[in-house]
Amino acid sequence: MNLLLESFGNAQTVLNNNSSRFGKLLEIFFSDYGTIVYVKLSEFLLEKTRVVLANGNTRNFHIFYSIYSHFSQGQTNPCELVDQESFDLFRTNKHYTYLGNHSDHTISSLSLENLFQILRELNITDKEQSSILAILAAIIHLGNVSFKADSDLNEPGCSIEEQSTGHSNAVYRLLKIDQDQFVQSLCQSSLMTRGETVTKLNTTAEAQQTRDAMAKSLYSRLFDWIIFALNRYFRTELEYKPKSLVDIRKRHDKDLFSNGFSIRPKTSEETNKGKREDDLCSISILDLFGFETFECNSYEQLCINIANEQLQYFFRQHTFAWEMKEYENEGIQKTG
Repeated sequence: MNLLLESFGNAQTVLNNNSSRFGKLLEIFFSDYGTIVYVKLSEFLLEKTRVVLANGNTRNFHIFYSIYSHFSQGQTNPCELVDQESFDLFRTNKHYTYLGNHSDHTISSLSLENLFQILRELNITDKEQSSILAILAAIIHLGNVSFKADSDLNEPGCSIEEQSTGHSNAVYRLLKIDQDQFVQSLCQSSLMTRGETVTKLNTTAEAQQTRDAMAKSLYSRLFDWIIFALNRYFRTELEYKPKSLVDIRKRHDKDLFSNGFSIRPKTSEETNKGKREDDLCSISILDLFGFETFECNSYEQLCINIANEQLQYFFRQHTFAWEMKEYENEGIQKTG
């Protein structure tokens, strides 16, 4: 599990070559006899902006470099490919915007063959593996889709540059979407007002922002699905299945179905209510990516830095202030 999460959620930063760029909460539920009966994994604050902002010493997530390194060297396919031609482009094109200006693209925590072996061990089907690889490759190609301004001064707009049509064609083939709708989604935007839909042409800057937003959204939803797949594996592979565990699974599956398979963290009230109903003991392990500061900090980095400061404050309060208060209550003389 850790190697898989590192490939999708870790990246090289200025301070750390394998820095975790998301927070995760692992909840382990126990029976009265101390047997692990259920495990649930949740993720928080994935640094989505890293998908589109790889430059200088900032690199993208490890998984993208694993894909580029694998296919640029013409190695064997790790699974059935959605579109062979799109992956062949990695052998001819040496620059990808979302990979940054790095001469060494091979730094990654896990080779692609080993990664897909882990996916198979997690009971992820061949079709799901193909979809995962197609989405990741589409994101890489999406970064190379560039735009040019139209010459019509009365109605300024933009279109996809001819030199990047190979990458744009790869994106819609990999994602299995209509080509015209894909182009329109980048070069046009719609606004609903009073029951009417108004369509306007995007400038090149707006089209680039739309492209980047599409890439971040694709990766974020894929990462959510990876967490869902891990939780699915935890539910199906555990041998000990008391009635309370079955009830948890039914409720969890119902929540996933009603939310369209989106991973929505439960509120503290919902979590406490569920624990009371099922009468299971649990241990929760919170793992946040570390405090770092850069010349330009992302919103996610700001949130995680604040969270780290609050956790550090809680630790100091618990370790020192509350212990000193306990000494006073018990009449123990403080030293030093």
